[in-house]
Amino acid sequence: MDSLYSALQQTQSRFAFRPYLRNLGATSQINNPSVKIICNDSMVTNISPDNLFASPMLPGQRVVCGGATSIYYDPSKVKDTLSFNIRFEISSDGINYWNMDTTISFVLTETEEELLASFTFCLEQNYPNPFNPTTRIGYVLQEKSNAKLTILNSIGEEIAILVNEEQDKGYHKVEFDGSKLSSGVYFYSLRSGSFVQTRKMILLR
Repeated sequence: MDSLYSALQQTQSRFAFRPYLRNLGATSQINNPSVKIICNDSMVTNISPDNLFASPMLPGQRVVCGGATSIYYDPSKVKDTLSFNIRFEISSDGINYWNMDTTISFVLTETEEELLASFTFCLEQNYPNPFNPTTRIGYVLQEKSNAKLTILNSIGEEIAILVNEEQDKGYHKVEFDGSKLSSGVYFYSLRSGSFVQTRKMILLR
């Protein structure tokens, strides 16, 4: 397994990023992957959350972790650039698959506007999946636009509208409650301008 990351945003005293994992195996599924994030820099005051979970991964599959990690820091200790030394510990079912002996340094020189402008439209896999009865759906808008997020049944009929409004660019997250639905395969679809993407999810009671 390996780990990459994508920066989400920078504020005065917080740096947020969203790790993803990739199963480099050829045959084995990773059932309950998680990534522990450790930072011992003196400027860092807190990491929340420091343990993120991802949905099961098939061989060769890449999965985004279930949430973004925020690193809170003391701005008075920042010099020319914002840099953190991070260590990732990746495990599943109590087995540690990868523990970095070295560190990764985040260096951020862009402004928040430049960073957000580099985003692309993206609809993430819901987490958890399968779910019962709630799940979270995350997506990224590259620009301020009208976003429509809908739930579809197995034959493509629209059964719920989760979002239908103009939203700012950046990362958004919605929780879906399927307590009134029966078990089965459903789809969720995001439409924003010319961007349209649909993913499958499973409600399993």
